[in-house]
Order: sequence, then C-alpha cells, then structure tokens
Amino acid sequence: MDEIDVWRTANVLIKLHGNDAGWVAAQRASAWMNQGETVACAMWIKIWRAIKALQSDKPREGEAMN
Repeated sequence: MDEIDVWRTANVLIKLHGNDAGWVAAQRASAWMNQGETVACAMWIKIWRAIKALQSDKPREGEAMN
C-alpha cells in the first residue's frame, strides 16, 4: 500500500467512524496479527498512526503552525 493510500484510507475511516476511526483501525490491526498476517497488521498500524495525526490538535514535530 502506497503512503497516499494510507492517508486516503485514514480519511475514509474518519468520515465513516468519526472519533472511533482509530479504534476501528486498531481492531483491524489486531485481527490481522491474531491471524499471523504481519504485513496486513503493519499496514493497519500505519493507517492508525495517520488517523491519530489527522485527528491531532497539535502540530507534528517540525510542522509549522499557521
């Protein structure tokens, strides 16, 4: 999955699930890990991190504030 697809998926999950989007991504990561699918798990962890960044009120390190 390309980086842009990670961010697109994060945005879709936020639109569908609102504040629960991070929880949904974490549950999917956990489900894949339980099945031994580490690559799929890692992808969902990236999506979870993107969701957290998109929902964050503070800028990321090195990010300028407007």
